[in-house]
Amino acid sequence: MGILGDNLTAQQVQAAQRSLNFLLTSWMNDGLNLWTVEQRLLGLIPGQNTYALPETVCDILEMNSRQSMRLMGGKAESSSGNAKNAFDDNPRTACQQEAADGWIGMAWPSFMPLVQMVGIVSQSSKIYTLSCQVRQGEEWKTLLHIPSQLYEAGILLWFVIPAPQRGNAFRIIETGGSVLDIQELYFSCAVQDTMMTAISRSEWMSMPNKNQPGQPTSFYWDRTIHPTLSVWPTPTPFYRTLFFTCTRMMEDGGDLANQIQVPSRFYDPLVAGLASRLAVKYSPQKASLLEEQYQSLYTRAQEQDTETTPLRLGVTWQGGYTW
Repeated sequence: MGILGDNLTAQQVQAAQRSLNFLLTSWMNDGLNLWTVEQRLLGLIPGQNTYALPETVCDILEMNSRQSMRLMGGKAESSSGNAKNAFDDNPRTACQQEAADGWIGMAWPSFMPLVQMVGIVSQSSKIYTLSCQVRQGEEWKTLLHIPSQLYEAGILLWFVIPAPQRGNAFRIIETGGSVLDIQELYFSCAVQDTMMTAISRSEWMSMPNKNQPGQPTSFYWDRTIHPTLSVWPTPTPFYRTLFFTCTRMMEDGGDLANQIQVPSRFYDPLVAGLASRLAVKYSPQKASLLEEQYQSLYTRAQEQDTETTPLRLGVTWQGGYTW
């Protein structure tokens, strides 16, 4: 832009912050950015077919109905409270603990199961900072750290163990100073996914019985300011989870002192794009040149931001020639 750092004004710094945030927003409209793709789990409530999703979810790429088997048959254990209440499938009971940083789990003396998913239902709305641990012999090993977050009362939240290991006991443990008040705790294995089909608003509206119970096979993604997800058929108690891939909003530039959450291959186009936008305001004679440079760098980076899995096509011949 031609403005030396010592000569920058507060107004120009604020203009750079706004321009950077608008630039990142425009990238979300240019197509799929792989670094914004993430996998999520959504707990289903029997009899409920519509769910609110966070406003940070930009688009849903794939959706699966996930089934799993809840591991039972072991001995419920806890640091305090009645551990059995967390495994009785009764929303009117809970393992209410008395001291902070407690734990709740289950032990299997006769076999070593493989816990792949953990589901947590809090009896009251509280913030927990949890870890999931497996016991192998006499030693506890942490398999997953769950950052501090709000657990709303009666809402099932699922978490995937990224590298599950067999053990003779499994537990969740609070590490942030809260007192556990857990309504239900699910240790699940035998995960099986069934792909769901996306439907349009018209298709959703044309369904005569939106409350028909069964296994969810279709979903409608309502991309409003406050997005919602509707599934059909309406889930029964046997179907408790949706597993989906989505894109999230990019983090904004903050106060320009933190690291921008983009991969290093996009640093050049990020700087060039910001310079191009600022040049329109402060150096119009350079705007065209900087815009051309930005588009060249951005195109190169975007072309590399793709999956490299080879495409394989095959032909299955099931009949003979006809003459």
